[in-house]
Amino acid sequence: MSADRCRGCERVTGVIGALLISPVALVYVLWLAVYGVVDRRAQRRRRGLS
Repeated sequence: MSADRCRGCERVTGVIGALLISPVALVYVLWLAVYGVVDRRAQRRRRGLS
């Protein structure tokens, strides 16, 4: 009984961990993409000004 319960808890914590980590990873990747695009535009503006 307790062994099965432990397995279930491990599974639940694993799922919760994955759900918590994946949005953070998605936000991080999106932030990197947006930052890269904004940085490229800023570099273009700098070149245009100078």
